[in-house]
Amino acid sequence: MKASVTQTGFAKVIWMGEHAVVYGHPALALPLKSASVEVTLDAHAQDYLSSPFYTGPIEHAPVMFTPIQTLFFLLKEHFESPPLAVTMTLNMPLAAGMGSSAAIAAALTRAFYVYFERPLELPVLYEWIQLSEALAHDKPSGVDATVITYEKPLSFMKGEASHFLHFTKKGYLLVVDSGVKGRTKDAVNKIRLHSHTEQTQHLIQTLGTLSETFIDTLPSSSLREMGGLMSQAHQILKALGVSEPTLDKLCELALAHGALGAKLTGGGLGGCMLALVENETDLTALKNTFQNAGFSTLWTLDLERDFK
Repeated sequence: MKASVTQTGFAKVIWMGEHAVVYGHPALALPLKSASVEVTLDAHAQDYLSSPFYTGPIEHAPVMFTPIQTLFFLLKEHFESPPLAVTMTLNMPLAAGMGSSAAIAAALTRAFYVYFERPLELPVLYEWIQLSEALAHDKPSGVDATVITYEKPLSFMKGEASHFLHFTKKGYLLVVDSGVKGRTKDAVNKIRLHSHTEQTQHLIQTLGTLSETFIDTLPSSSLREMGGLMSQAHQILKALGVSEPTLDKLCELALAHGALGAKLTGGGLGGCMLALVENETDLTALKNTFQNAGFSTLWTLDLERDFK
């Protein structure tokens, strides 16, 4: 048993396929290593949590911490652990479609295994994360747990093996936080409520086809073609009712200032937007545009460097 350990979990973004993935279509998800959470475990007189949102006994943590609280006590039972202090440091927003709950679960699980000096196989890590995700989200697809476990870009389809992807084009994705808290569970339930209607079924099928086309043509498509599919996907997500005015504004702002495509990422009803640009000059200009508009929480994915 170690005296103190710190472990990290990274964020993720869905490039294409959110919501369609729930209905049997593929999604393309990317790890976002510039956004992360760190969890430190130390011996303590009682089970205690220190975080930006709550500090105190873990058993009294607010409802928002229930998935992590439950995971903590399950891991504690698994390792027959004495009381521990958990310190959580976040470099990513909660409820923004970036997989924060899965990232925290990954960091916490890794910390327990390192603290008790036990090996941790990636499939085991996935199961712990997915257990926590089932408490955080209604019937999670598994895409967050998979990409955050393996930390590689992947094509994910529910019920099938994930395929890790490679990408060789130069380009950048800019991730911008809208500042509006996302509501993944509400968004999933909103679509499910109308999933029996012909219009919703048509929209889901169209969204799924866009995602399939995007993934299948990834090696041969130009960035402009990829951007066009992204923008089409956002319009479908908007028609499904899972966008919201600030996300729409961010997409419009991106397209008006040089982005090749823009769309929400994640569950929607808030959270983040993705914009695709071709080069560093366009990236810098777009960053300045958003910062001048009051949106200063953003992250960058370098496709050539990070998509490996």
